[in-house]
Amino acid sequence: MFIEDKKKTARQLVGVEKWKRSKSYGALSNGSGILEWVGGMGKTYTAIELIVKPYLMANKGYQIVCILIPRIELIEQWKKEVRARLGESFLDRVLIYTPHYLIQNNIQVLRVNLLVVDELHMFYGDEFIQYINKTKIYFEYNLGLTATFEDMSGRHKKIESLWKVIDKIDPDYALEQGFISRFQEYNLGLELSEEDKNAYNILSRVIGKESGKFEPFGYHAAVKILFGGKDKNGKYFEAIAWANLWARKQGWKPNCAPEVNDMWNPYKVIGYAKKLMTAINTRKSFINTHSLKLSIGLALVKRFKGIKTITFGQDTTFTDLLHGDCLTNGIKSVVYHTVLASRPMKDKEGEWITYQSGKKKGEVRLFGKTSLKKYAINSIRNNQADIIHTAMALDIGFDVQNMRIGLIFSRGNNFNSQKQRGFRVYRVDPFAPDDKVLVVNIYFKGTIDEKWLANAQSKTSTPIHEVETIEEIDFNPNADKFEI
Repeated sequence: MFIEDKKKTARQLVGVEKWKRSKSYGALSNGSGILEWVGGMGKTYTAIELIVKPYLMANKGYQIVCILIPRIELIEQWKKEVRARLGESFLDRVLIYTPHYLIQNNIQVLRVNLLVVDELHMFYGDEFIQYINKTKIYFEYNLGLTATFEDMSGRHKKIESLWKVIDKIDPDYALEQGFISRFQEYNLGLELSEEDKNAYNILSRVIGKESGKFEPFGYHAAVKILFGGKDKNGKYFEAIAWANLWARKQGWKPNCAPEVNDMWNPYKVIGYAKKLMTAINTRKSFINTHSLKLSIGLALVKRFKGIKTITFGQDTTFTDLLHGDCLTNGIKSVVYHTVLASRPMKDKEGEWITYQSGKKKGEVRLFGKTSLKKYAINSIRNNQADIIHTAMALDIGFDVQNMRIGLIFSRGNNFNSQKQRGFRVYRVDPFAPDDKVLVVNIYFKGTIDEKWLANAQSKTSTPIHEVETIEEIDFNPNADKFEI
């Protein structure tokens, strides 16, 4: 394993040298660019140990490094790495912020020497892009970290002048070199019952009929009519303005013919948009929280009981239900998402934790969302739980090296999200470097679920096995023989 570590470090140093001489690789200047490396390649380690630390040591003046991260959940992970790698002497020169922190503290402009942006692809939206394009944060040098630079809608092109990919490590190369675990991926196709097919088709017909009223923009027009939005020039308009615009586009105007008014007045347009969105959300929930996916999920967990697993969904209701089923069946399970309800917890001896002082002394203590999320992460890291269930909150930044199985029950059509979820299990376990990993994508055949999966896997180059039963999934993480 030490040989492989040296090999990995040598490849990391190639990226570091490219960053130092980044002008030769298309950047505007040296010390600028993006490391687009597959998850598990060590982007955090490389940034802190091989770039930030040498930079601060070489510049004895008061040089400031800002590490910008998209979500507050990643702050502790970065702080821990910074303390471990840099020690106390440099801590006052390294700022770790989220855009939300800067907004809440009314920090209008920040000037730093080196800007490090983790999960760069999360900063392409209108709200966050100003923090990486020298509007809100001015920087001399910049380092971007991501496993998925390309954006489905092309938003990455907005920043290419300042942020160039100067080194790329994709899953195929990383797998060949042994930088990530060998993995096998299955698509498990499920069939809806005839009754459920009829219910699904009714919803689909409503969606087709109502979206036809907003052609050629469909869903996107309905969103603006209900919630407001920007035009192609970036100017924002309220929802009612979009409803009026669409009504006039259909021939409506004040004092128009009664039949036109009855069909296309702005309030009718709003009603059509609401009907469309209700049908879309109902169909999505129908697919994402279906009881068959729950039963298959429990069967998969039982089949591979004791193997460290992460499950993904798109709906926290499904996540909570699967977590509950696991607990009922004696499976050590925790849940992590953004809408956790307060609840009590047990200590290591299995006793309910109580208040130790004050008026509530002796009463069972309720823990809030922050404590519950921290408990979930610690439990899976410390092997107190075998499974962690999540919706989308752990798509990025979650780093547990002995995670061996990923079960993906629902998804959007975003290929970056699909990649990121796979990266949660690709990491090599230093204590079991030869272990293999498994990814299973569960979907309903002949539905939008199948289309979303096809889109999500459109950038995948490794083989994927199509199966119809869990018995066809052949996986042993410790097996000597393993098909790639």
